[in-house]
Amino acid sequence: MTSLAGDEILNNATQLASQLLQALKDEHEALTGTQVEPLVAALERKHQAIAEIRQAEQQISGRDWQRLSEDPGRRGEWDAFSSLMSRCRRQNEINGRIIHMRQQSTLTALSILRGQEHAPHTAYDAKGKPLSSPPPSRIASA
Repeated sequence: MTSLAGDEILNNATQLASQLLQALKDEHEALTGTQVEPLVAALERKHQAIAEIRQAEQQISGRDWQRLSEDPGRRGEWDAFSSLMSRCRRQNEINGRIIHMRQQSTLTALSILRGQEHAPHTAYDAKGKPLSSPPPSRIASA
């Protein structure tokens, strides 16, 4: 691998990681909002950035990545790339937690609307078995 090729690879990887991070930030903003359109747009950008990163990974062998990461002349660029990827990972985890919480909230609401809501047992008998509660009432039926 020539020095120029290594620079191009690292610069390209850093640009792609930066695009992914921005898409993840946009996804986060959309997840905390109420409109669907910004979320769809952010997801499209995120998926595109991931596809481009995967394509770039396929164009270079693991050994070449290893050489780039260990090259003292590229330490600054490599650290910047690694930092961006760590930030992407953290932002993706945060977004995943938001999605999970929203999903649980939606499932709970659907369950209540369907009359299937079962309150968590908070009282137990002497044998440790949950005390029965009255059957849930339906809020609506179609």
